[in-house]
Amino acid sequence: MSPAVTRTVRGLIVGVCAFSAACEGSPFLDPQALAEPELVRKQILPDLAYRAWWNELQSCSGATADYNRLRFFEVVSPLSAGDSQFPCGRGFSCNGMWERPHDISLAPAFVNSRRLVKHEMLHDLLATVEHPPLFDACEASWDFTEF
Repeated sequence: MSPAVTRTVRGLIVGVCAFSAACEGSPFLDPQALAEPELVRKQILPDLAYRAWWNELQSCSGATADYNRLRFFEVVSPLSAGDSQFPCGRGFSCNGMWERPHDISLAPAFVNSRRLVKHEMLHDLLATVEHPPLFDACEASWDFTEF
């Protein structure tokens, strides 16, 4: 859309909104309306199963890295769908999320989920947000209906 058209559309929206409270929080009027809420997380100490899952991933993928570099977090808020999802950017909700350099955030319902934890750890091990075929081969594909 050209800048002139954008200004015209914005002007129309502002005009309509002047007569209506329905546009409160509109992203056209409030750039912060699209901002994701800040995640509140607490660092957790993984149980011994996490290290076993890491070893499985290394064997399966052929990649190696220091397990001790990983930091695990449980998302405290905001949560949706009970305690199984949190906002993870661009309007999406996630059960888990890997962030560079080596942070893994998990919704409370999935802290002990072998498949999800392995999924996020494989992102770290491969240093990618992509999902190459190794995710299937290493039993780290994520089925969003699975707990």
